[in-house]
Amino acid sequence: MGVLVRVTVAQTVQQIEHLRPPWEALHAASGRATLFQSYAWNRLAARAFAARQQPLAVYAESDAGAALLPATIAVAPRRLEFLGETLFDYRDALSTGDEEVLRAAWERLARLGLPLLVSALRDDRSGELWGELQPRLFVR
Repeated sequence: MGVLVRVTVAQTVQQIEHLRPPWEALHAASGRATLFQSYAWNRLAARAFAARQQPLAVYAESDAGAALLPATIAVAPRRLEFLGETLFDYRDALSTGDEEVLRAAWERLARLGLPLLVSALRDDRSGELWGELQPRLFVR
């Protein structure tokens, strides 16, 4: 029997504001998160880049864990990215606990059928969270 995962999608800055408590908790709990994964920076990015990116932050939670994808839909070309455009270094998912929760968040994004572009990943995390998405090495 699978874990019951609840998924919330924030598509506006106002909806992202409702994710502040779990976002900040995940950021603090990770121990390896960067400044660019913080709630404050991502909320700022959602406001600053609103003309070019539609926020699409996905928060998933269960009794066994939580995950957050600070995603956005870029207007041109239309694709999934993370908030912050290329001004943010090493944007990434935040997650704790059961990997099925993170998988549920990714599956929610995948339903859109859009290509995903992530410019750079921290090497120490790329296999752990991104292995199934088959990242391509472009620099070492």
